[in-house]
Amino acid sequence: MLFVPPGTHSLFSLLLSLSLLVTLVAVLALRRLPQGPQTRLMGIRAKGVLPLGPAIALAGLGHLVVLGTS
Repeated sequence: MLFVPPGTHSLFSLLLSLSLLVTLVAVLALRRLPQGPQTRLMGIRAKGVLPLGPAIALAGLGHLVVLGTS
C-alpha cells in the first residue's frame, strides 16, 4: 500500500505521470543500445513490458523532495 497524504494526491499523480514518462524514455533508450536485447533485465529485454517499480520509486522520491522544499 502506498501512503500519500490526502492533500497531496494531485501532486503525486502529476509526479507519477512524469516519472512514468521518464521511465518509458529510459527503457526505450536502453533497448536501443547494442547490448539491450541480450541483457538479463527482463524489463528492458521483453517487448511490451514497462517496469513500474522505478516509476513509482521516482515519483515517491520526487514527492518527498517537493514536500521538503515547500
